Amino acid sequence: MNWFFQSTTHDLPSEQDCQWSAALINVNGRKEIAVPCRDYFYGLDAATGQLLWSYDPLTQQATGTNPNKYPLIGTNMGDQANMTLPYAGYPSGVASWNTTVNENAPAFDGKKTVFYFGNENAFGGGSCTAGQPSTKMPPPPVGPFQAKNCAPHTANFAPASATIVAIDASTGQIEWKNTLSGMSYRGGITYTGGIVFGCTSDGFCRGWDAANGNLVWSKYMGVAMSYTPTFGETADSKVMAYLPVGGGLIWGQTPGFLAAFSFAAPPATVTTTTATSIVVSSIPGPSTGVDPTLLYGVSALAVIFIIATGVLAVRRRKPAS
Repeated sequence: MNWFFQSTTHDLPSEQDCQWSAALINVNGRKEIAVPCRDYFYGLDAATGQLLWSYDPLTQQATGTNPNKYPLIGTNMGDQANMTLPYAGYPSGVASWNTTVNENAPAFDGKKTVFYFGNENAFGGGSCTAGQPSTKMPPPPVGPFQAKNCAPHTANFAPASATIVAIDASTGQIEWKNTLSGMSYRGGITYTGGIVFGCTSDGFCRGWDAANGNLVWSKYMGVAMSYTPTFGETADSKVMAYLPVGGGLIWGQTPGFLAAFSFAAPPATVTTTTATSIVVSSIPGPSTGVDPTLLYGVSALAVIFIIATGVLAVRRRKPAS
């Protein structure tokens, strides 16, 4: 092992993992790892594991090298965590906490910007315990640390929302963010051609302008979405997008299928050509003006014509009577 980074010191709820996918990126010649953990997003030096920047999806803040601390779940607590607590809310086991429940893979534009999709108040507003943990594993998606009848503890949670954010990985600062209210997000996001794609629980897949976060495309898929499209090019240079639809433990049981979209070729460029015919005289002469020999020749012919006309006029005149 070369290094490790501990995002959560004492994981009492047993859900604060760094799951799914980390992105190895190169920013101004420095290799970084952009890694989403359950309730936080980090940028680490790939060679040393040093924290370079961080982002709190719950507060939607860029928190640099001083991330916010969450004692109840152990996130970013370091050596300040109480390692003797056996479970969340000890000893009563009654506790509640807001949660982002992020399961996703970030995207990178190949330059310096990282894109991340985070939840706020997802899946009912948060997590809670209403007593000591059960020794039996309940059916999913309820974990062993949770119990039923937690509604009184989550009454103050705000409605769910999901926020897509663009982060400058060279500074850790937020470039833009876009919040979608009343829905949650799960899966990954995809960057291609200057657009960031992501799908949400309201059944829509959307595309945002990577430069400013403006919505430029959306399509309703008819069922809550948990995935992001994958883009590729076929052997005949046709660009395709492939998207898993349906199924899912989180959003309910719906028969799934794979959708494929093709992108129409750009319209042919119409080129207008204007042809100009130029007649060039074969008579030699100076580069500018009229050739003097041509001018004098025309004048001589005019004089001859006048003289000839005069002669004919005299011959045709009758003598005076």
